[in-house]
Amino acid sequence: MLLMASDDQDPLNNIDDETPTLLPRYLVLVVSFTVIGMSLFELIKLSARPYINNWESLLLTVLFSALLSGFATYFAVLRFIKLNKQLTREIEKRRKLERELVIAASVDKLTQIYNRRKIEEIIQAEIERARRYNTPLSVIMIDLDDFKMINDTYGHHVGDNILRTVAGILKTNIRTTDAAGRWGGEEFMIVVPATTLDNTRGLAEKIRHIIATHRYDHSCTITISMGISQMFRGDSFDSFINRADDALYRAKNRGKNRVEAYF
Repeated sequence: MLLMASDDQDPLNNIDDETPTLLPRYLVLVVSFTVIGMSLFELIKLSARPYINNWESLLLTVLFSALLSGFATYFAVLRFIKLNKQLTREIEKRRKLERELVIAASVDKLTQIYNRRKIEEIIQAEIERARRYNTPLSVIMIDLDDFKMINDTYGHHVGDNILRTVAGILKTNIRTTDAAGRWGGEEFMIVVPATTLDNTRGLAEKIRHIIATHRYDHSCTITISMGISQMFRGDSFDSFINRADDALYRAKNRGKNRVEAYF
């Protein structure tokens, strides 16, 4: 679980609060060192006056003043370096947390492919692209056959492993321009841009065969039903996806482990 720190607990906020006060602290440090040091130095010079002339006294004063200022500057620079390193670490932590939040918002935790929210965003973006450039767009809706029986027979941990395996098969057998996501439960969706219904059927049949012949835990046999549709010119998001859902329903009614298309 990702937890966001409150403003009071955020190290970056603490650093931001400290940074503006660093220069005044440095100035106070330099002035304090110089005043105290020079006061002590003047006392030393009084006792040593019989042994040094005025030029030597002036030279020693300048050198000692420079030495005190140098020490103050040295410690201030060390503080700057330490603060900069701390700031760099905290910025990297925040960037890492932001990346994790982005992933959590778009990736399904179990299967590590896109979640429904993200895949819906991708479909909508591809619909707009297909309209703009007048290119085909297809989707594949997938449902694991009799998955409840797998969970009831072998337990949900086996079912979860099967879902992860199926997701991995989908991810490794689509193009880089395609997108696969978990639609919900044991349902998955593949977005296939710039592809006609016939070519999408070929991809669907390939995936269906790989999943049906894959070896799973406990020698389970897994098959999938698939419904595909191609976007029509006047389609909305819902009408486009509903046709794929209708085709999937037809595949289930016609015996499962098959691909059906909605024309």
